Amino acid sequence: MPGAPPDRPVRVGSLVDSGLGPIDAKVAATVQVTAEALQGALGFRSRL
Repeated sequence: MPGAPPDRPVRVGSLVDSGLGPIDAKVAATVQVTAEALQGALGFRSRL
């Protein structure tokens, strides 16, 4: 990542419920599945 110090990991986040309005269940499920796939493929850890 440009500008990121080499000694700090890149942080990635996902947001399903923004509180600004309803989120379609299919969209929420797609975001969750994608986050899990990235976590598995790239070794990200999940924090809730």
